[in-house]
Amino acid sequence: MTIRARPSGLESSMSPADSIRYLNVMVESDDREVIVIVTVDDLSGVVARTTLDEQ
Repeated sequence: MTIRARPSGLESSMSPADSIRYLNVMVESDDREVIVIVTVDDLSGVVARTTLDEQ
């Protein structure tokens, strides 16, 4: 599983996915979106996406 912040591209990944209880990702002040990507058997897909509030 990978969590990626955009537009900075900062990301955190962990494997195997069945052992994950939590995963943190750093975001930059100009990041506007966080995307959760899961890879199974070499196939990847976006399973969640959120837009960050401007502060």
